[in-house]
Amino acid sequence: MKSVGGIWDRLLCLDTFLEAFHGAAKGKATVEEVVSFRRDLHGNTRRMRRQLEAGEYRFGPYSSFMVRDPKPRLIRVAPFEQRVMHHAMVIACGDVFERSLIFDTYACRRGKGQHAAVRRAQCFACKHACYLKMDIRKFYDSIPHECLLGLLRKRLREARVHDLFARLLASHETSSGCGLPIGNLTSQHLGNLCLDGLDHWLTEVRRVPAYVRYMDDMLVFGDRIPKLRELRNETAEWLANERGLTIKHDGEINDVVRGLPFLGVVIRPHGIRLHPRSAQRYSRKLASLKHGYRHGLCDDRELQDRACSLVAATRLADAAGFRRGVERRQTAIKGYT
Repeated sequence: MKSVGGIWDRLLCLDTFLEAFHGAAKGKATVEEVVSFRRDLHGNTRRMRRQLEAGEYRFGPYSSFMVRDPKPRLIRVAPFEQRVMHHAMVIACGDVFERSLIFDTYACRRGKGQHAAVRRAQCFACKHACYLKMDIRKFYDSIPHECLLGLLRKRLREARVHDLFARLLASHETSSGCGLPIGNLTSQHLGNLCLDGLDHWLTEVRRVPAYVRYMDDMLVFGDRIPKLRELRNETAEWLANERGLTIKHDGEINDVVRGLPFLGVVIRPHGIRLHPRSAQRYSRKLASLKHGYRHGLCDDRELQDRACSLVAATRLADAAGFRRGVERRQTAIKGYT
């Protein structure tokens, strides 16, 4: 792929920073650090651009908290000003990253997302008898910085852009020279960049008949289990040699009719059901939300917003009957239907 210039000028553009601010502030208009930044929006963006031009902009430190969804993840959150910078970097470089991605990768892309990935996977499940499911062991924590910087140099021509990304990567390590902070917008796009080469190798060199990737969750479809075993071993070798990454638990190979677990649902050729863990999580979170409402911990608007968010997460599956059953078992409350 030919390297691209002009990224630095686009990054320094005022319009880029204004768009980045609105992207970072979306859904957080009343948060204090957002309100404070907005009070002197043009002054803050001018200062950030001056620091960029002088090569003085620094990233970190991050605040941290743990989530379980379903497995424990340590989320690193940058201060709001730095989140604006992350958005600006993605705006400036996003088109360059996007143009190399194959059609069937679905994370962090406009017009894609989890719902589209699940629909595509079910389409393939109707046509193929078997599947190979793989994900990366501690994906974000194990991505080597030097590998990413090498991939960035191939796509972005300007040394100042390379230096900015190098400072971003140096702001967080889980082990020496490795790791991206889960929670940064840039981490998601750099994760896509890291596995873009694997997508092309699988689809263009190995010519797999059907493939779907959502970040590090990868599905390959086929009609013979021995062939998928062989492909799994070759993929593990490619990841180890080219990216320094490892497949978790040697992947999973099975018949499609037994049900394919993917992104919180179980896919079969003629139906999609919630994964049992997703169903449990929905029931638990809805009960907790109702409890909070009864005890004045959230108002009607927050109740409606959070309940709608919970319901939306189940719409990947044929779950209307399940949701009605949960409602029957849990006490109805004012403001939620």
